[in-house]
Amino acid sequence: MASQVVPVMTWPQAMGMSVAYGAVICLLVVTGLREMIMNAIPLALKHAITIGIGLFIAIIGFVKAGFVHENPAPGGGPVSLGPAGELQGWPVLIFALTLLLIFALQARNVPGAILIGIVAGTVVAVVLNAVADIPAKAWFSGPPELDGSAVSAPTSPSSETCPSAAGATSATSRSP
Repeated sequence: MASQVVPVMTWPQAMGMSVAYGAVICLLVVTGLREMIMNAIPLALKHAITIGIGLFIAIIGFVKAGFVHENPAPGGGPVSLGPAGELQGWPVLIFALTLLLIFALQARNVPGAILIGIVAGTVVAVVLNAVADIPAKAWFSGPPELDGSAVSAPTSPSSETCPSAAGATSATSRSP
């Protein structure tokens, strides 16, 4: 819905739709209908849905890391390892080491293992990209770099970044 409906809406309409969605969910919870629906779904199907979502997120991560690519060979599987059927390069190594770090921290029951692994992998990638001469296209989803400050105050939306913001700011800044 977000990729089909929201792009043709203004941001106030999208926010209104989010509020309406929240109200419907609250109504389902208060009436007990949500719990009845959840109890009607078999446990095996709940597990299958959870596994499916996890695998979908994993394949997105594998593609973004350059670990797998679309397989151009006819009759082959949907993906293949690396761009030429082999794994190579710093980005893939950083991905593999980050994944191993997360697995190791999870095995030791470290609280926040996934977050710690992601932050550590990101720091290593940013530092490696800054000191080594790695071409930008080697980073499959863009080179890791820090532009500007790591912490900054939010900016108000401009008419260039958010076309509907121009109308919103002009409507709220009228003088009496």
